[in-house]
Amino acid sequence: MEILLSDSSSYKILSRNPCPKILKAVRSAISNSSLDDSTKFRLLPSKEVTPRIYGVPKIHKANIPLRPIVDTIGSPTYKLAAFLAKLISPLVGNSNSFIKDSNQFVQFIKDTKLDPQDTLVSFDVVSLFTKVTILDSIEIVKLKVNEDIASLVELCLRSTFFAFQGVIYEQVDGVAMGSPLSPVIANIFMEHFEEVALHSFPLKPKWWKRYMDDTNVCWPHGLDMLEEFHTHLNNIFPSITFTKELESNNRLSFLDVLICKKPDGSLGRQVYRKTTHTDLYLHSSSHHHHSQKVGILKTLALRAHRICLRCAFKLVSTIKRHAPPLKDTRDAFSESGVYKIVCSCGTPYIGETGHSFMTRIKEHSADIKHERALKSALAEHSTTTKHHICLEDTQVLCRENNFFKRKVKEAIAIIQHPSNLNRDDGLNLSISWHPLLLALQRHPRPPP
Repeated sequence: MEILLSDSSSYKILSRNPCPKILKAVRSAISNSSLDDSTKFRLLPSKEVTPRIYGVPKIHKANIPLRPIVDTIGSPTYKLAAFLAKLISPLVGNSNSFIKDSNQFVQFIKDTKLDPQDTLVSFDVVSLFTKVTILDSIEIVKLKVNEDIASLVELCLRSTFFAFQGVIYEQVDGVAMGSPLSPVIANIFMEHFEEVALHSFPLKPKWWKRYMDDTNVCWPHGLDMLEEFHTHLNNIFPSITFTKELESNNRLSFLDVLICKKPDGSLGRQVYRKTTHTDLYLHSSSHHHHSQKVGILKTLALRAHRICLRCAFKLVSTIKRHAPPLKDTRDAFSESGVYKIVCSCGTPYIGETGHSFMTRIKEHSADIKHERALKSALAEHSTTTKHHICLEDTQVLCRENNFFKRKVKEAIAIIQHPSNLNRDDGLNLSISWHPLLLALQRHPRPPP
């Protein structure tokens, strides 16, 4: 990962965390946009959550490179990026080259016959997400959407930052795998790319079918011209480089389909699995719901039915649960949920917040300092008794982003701490909960 992040053309180290600045910019951009008020309210970020990067090993490739993924959930641009992705996704997939999934590709080739001179070849973009140029992507988006939406897209694309082992990085160019907007932008960019590429070369492939960065091509003009076409593809954008794979023994894989050329020119199909595939699935006696186990069998059977009508698999144990987590641990106080603050007299206060715990603690501190008794139960108790409120010992009871679940968990915690400083019991829970809550109080479980 350190080698990957040392690429100065893609990443640079920042001296300070830009999260507060980006949060302010996103809130301002949304407020000043032409979106309706309810949408603005839904998209406004409320927490300063710093994205984290981690790498997934590509074990099927030489030297096992990492696929960098940025965990943007909860970040200042996350909700806006998800909204924009849904808004502009209908603009993707309208070209003749677009392939939605392997089933659509099978439908395309099942009645196709090749000529003797036709060669099957695969062109794959090297590290597509990090090589998509932001400037070009923004110009392409501006041709498809209004200026207001385009400016919001630009804000999301130019606000990619993340932490790795305590160091803050900014992504200089490209889009981050992990953002909801990135796949849409990558597809829009590639549709523009292939339109330029195919129209600017004198010879055309018999077909060019693409799924994201993976392209299946039928080339009828001989291997020498295929090499020239490959060079042509690599010279259109400096950042975009294609690898090439020719058919071997009349076979070539695309997605999870193994295409097999027959003597009569027709194309057979098999389910394709990479050489690193382990055939590991849920064990029949594992502690999972029955529907999950059946779902796996249905998925395997449906894929086999759609591709070739033949299927074979075996079940063995999995080692995934023994592997350490890939992501950096996140500071609990940067998230939202339910918390407990205790006075020096031992009386607790239970609260919940949709902001970060750290932000809420600062708010409590200001209320106590300025003796805002009407606003805060903690401030009222401190002002009346002159006791010390132990904000420095705030305890996170649980982390929860969902508003209703957070209210329920707060009410449960209040019931479990009957002698408290709270002015009310929070959400009104049914009395049928009480036996369970009392049992949990006698046998407490560790917080999630």
